[in-house]
Amino acid sequence: MIENGFVHLPKEAGWRAEYLHELTVFPGGKYDDQVDSTAQLLDWLKQAGREPSGIYQYYKELAREPQTDRPEPLSTMAKRLRPPPVVIPAAEDEDLPRPVQFPIR
Repeated sequence: MIENGFVHLPKEAGWRAEYLHELTVFPGGKYDDQVDSTAQLLDWLKQAGREPSGIYQYYKELAREPQTDRPEPLSTMAKRLRPPPVVIPAAEDEDLPRPVQFPIR
């Protein structure tokens, strides 16, 4: 998050140490991708003279949410987001079976 001219990084972020290392050893480090993108963002914000919206605002709000130790497992997320089963009604003919539910996978 950027606020009052300071860049705030989450203390719990797993990428924080690597990111800070890359910034502090620049320009003598092996990599500079994160330095380049950070400099470009800060320059863009400076030129804009205001806080941007869109994806930047989304990630800023996401950063304010409480962080969990571990992300939700994909299997749990899939069960939570699974759509309800589709019901296909059978024909009116008495010889045919009644409606059957098929889960969507």
